[in-house]
Amino acid sequence: MLADLPADVIKNLLPVDLADEHFTPDAGSRLASRAVERPGYMAPPRAASAAVAVTTALRVLDHRDLHLAGEAMRGLLEAMREELWQISATSIDNWGRGLSPVLNAVHLAALAPSFRPSDQLRFRTVTAMPSRPNLTDTELARRARSIPSTFWPSWAVRLTPSEGVYPRVLAPVLASSLLIVGSRTSLEDAARHLGAVADGIEISRILQLLNDQPLWPDMTTALVRLADYLDSNDIPIDYQRRRRLDYSSLLPHELWLGICRRTGTSPGQGRREQIIRCRLFQRISGLPTEDAPGYRKVDEAPFRAEAARAAVLQTPELAGDWTVRPGTS
Repeated sequence: MLADLPADVIKNLLPVDLADEHFTPDAGSRLASRAVERPGYMAPPRAASAAVAVTTALRVLDHRDLHLAGEAMRGLLEAMREELWQISATSIDNWGRGLSPVLNAVHLAALAPSFRPSDQLRFRTVTAMPSRPNLTDTELARRARSIPSTFWPSWAVRLTPSEGVYPRVLAPVLASSLLIVGSRTSLEDAARHLGAVADGIEISRILQLLNDQPLWPDMTTALVRLADYLDSNDIPIDYQRRRRLDYSSLLPHELWLGICRRTGTSPGQGRREQIIRCRLFQRISGLPTEDAPGYRKVDEAPFRAEAARAAVLQTPELAGDWTVRPGTS
């Protein structure tokens, strides 16, 4: 602060007598002259200068809440630099040795508004104690096994904005975002861990869109808490294994006809059967329905329209039969 905080800001923050004493030249000391030439880099020659530093620091450290302390530090940082984004998460490293986790967390909270959406997840800025990424490769791989390539529908529907993005586009991005929380992995590698359903550019674009939503802090909180839950609990489904299974024999035609007979459902002319097969594929594999075997053989627009209609016409009996007895082990 002695090095970079402008004089007019210091005078506005401190009592007049203390500020005047700090800025009064002391020509009688060689150390004092060097300290004036390099303020903040030499030991303050007078108690008044040390008092300026301590008093200003206490404007940050006196807050009981870490995020309020971050707001106080943000005001000081903005006074030191033209733009907050010019300050990186690691710029605090040259302040001294053995910086406490709390001071690092306050610094991250101060910079949070200038972070990209992905970095807000990476540094967990919505938590009570923001921190630098520390997830190991082993921990990242373990978390990836617990995440489907497309976000769970019950979660995705809660986090989908009312407009601006289709759920089928959002779901892979939300899934990849779980791998960004607390990790150093790139957006591209996060997508690759989950089968490359999305890519880094798409993840960045959608996260930026979500960042513009009023509920983005709540979305971030949900993603961070879900990532923590996956890390601390045994997840019974290994989605990494499911992504690699062969689904070419999923729901054979004869089995589909048997289900239709039991439930009194019309089997349709082939498209309905394929829709159910694709939905079953998505449910088991966690991959998007577009990756189901044979999906690209159909005309996509009519297929989507029929898929929406099939969801409306589906009876509880049919839903229970094809989800409970999919015909695969």
